[in-house]
Amino acid sequence: MAYFEGVVEEEEDIIWNEIDKNGIDEELLIKNIDKETLNYIAQQLQNLCTEIGNRGEKDENYWLRGQWYSDATDSEQYKSVLSLGKAAMKPLFLILYQSKSSGMYEWICSKALEEISAYDFSQENNGAGWSDSKEFLELFIRKANATIENKQMEGQE
Repeated sequence: MAYFEGVVEEEEDIIWNEIDKNGIDEELLIKNIDKETLNYIAQQLQNLCTEIGNRGEKDENYWLRGQWYSDATDSEQYKSVLSLGKAAMKPLFLILYQSKSSGMYEWICSKALEEISAYDFSQENNGAGWSDSKEFLELFIRKANATIENKQMEGQE
């Protein structure tokens, strides 16, 4: 399987000017996202969720064994999204931000965004990390805001 070519140079810092203390500027976020990258990510991860769902339907113990976790994170689809690097961050964030659900698809998007961003949430909830995509999004926004504030303070020195 050929991997999609990302549009953001890996060395570039992602500037989250769509996020501030007052919330998310969704219009700006949408404007700042490459639609082709967004569509590619959505297609890859939706296909992955369909495959995992089919496995769960065929094997009633599939979900109990927790095999879905490694099937998701070891999949070609997941790896292809990760291979986009920073180019995938804002599209993944938008998917999570706009989603009304908190299911498998959103969990996979959260996991990918966490890996790409290298934000460490493992100490949250007394070491349990985040519990679902809604909590992940809240933690991510808080971390992005803190990063923005730190960079602003560095620039004032």
